[in-house]
Amino acid sequence: MALPLPSLPPFVIGMVHFPPLVGREGALAPDAALVKARSDFDVLLDGGMPAVMFENMYDFPHTERLDPPRREEYRSLLAALTPGLRMPFGLSVLWNDYSTAFALAVEYGAQWVRVPVFVDSVETQYGVFHADPAAVLAERVRAGADHVRILADIQVKHARMLEPRPLADSACAAEAAGADAIIVTGTWTGDPPTVASVREAKSAVGIPVLIGSGMTSENVSEFLAVCDGCIVGTALKASVADSAAHRLRAPWRTPVDLERVRAFLDAVRAASA
Repeated sequence: MALPLPSLPPFVIGMVHFPPLVGREGALAPDAALVKARSDFDVLLDGGMPAVMFENMYDFPHTERLDPPRREEYRSLLAALTPGLRMPFGLSVLWNDYSTAFALAVEYGAQWVRVPVFVDSVETQYGVFHADPAAVLAERVRAGADHVRILADIQVKHARMLEPRPLADSACAAEAAGADAIIVTGTWTGDPPTVASVREAKSAVGIPVLIGSGMTSENVSEFLAVCDGCIVGTALKASVADSAAHRLRAPWRTPVDLERVRAFLDAVRAASA
């Protein structure tokens, strides 16, 4: 299945990071959570972002599946933010809750879901996550989500591979298992992969390859020369400290900055000219 490409030539996705959901440290009252999410979302729209992805990034500690209260808050945020939305959008339900993601994608019209663990079993600080692409595809069918694309991470950030292998092997495995696109990341939020690793993945597959971390207005042109698009979040936030721990835990309170969005998209356009 082809990705629903937006008008900007590379496939560029801006992240809407929800505040911590109910029951997690720092969780806001539902009305306040919506105000924060809508504010960041509106800035992305005002800046011309061609596609967005909603994610519960700051639900620490992460679990493999959302509990019912968090699932309901995620749903309520989508219900408030997506009506009338005329742009491609997708869902990432952490840590690897593709069941909820497919169900909500069908309910609210998302075009894709991000699956962090698709063909690579990994160990994280939240536990071990076993890859089962057949289960992901079966759940997509069960949810009536055959039209929803799978953006699959390979050798995902914040994780240790249980069975290390070349990145190209993971890319080929993801394509063979049914991924519609693959995502290559650095090792941490806000850290880019190497150009060589992106090139390795791209040369191994015939599906789109996206970069899932570390893109900035300064480096995006170099990376877009070897991939099909990128996902950007941290670089669009104002005054993010250059610290891995800070980048991961603090910025949900930091607003998305309109000038950073515009500068990033200007860099993308310049790279595509």
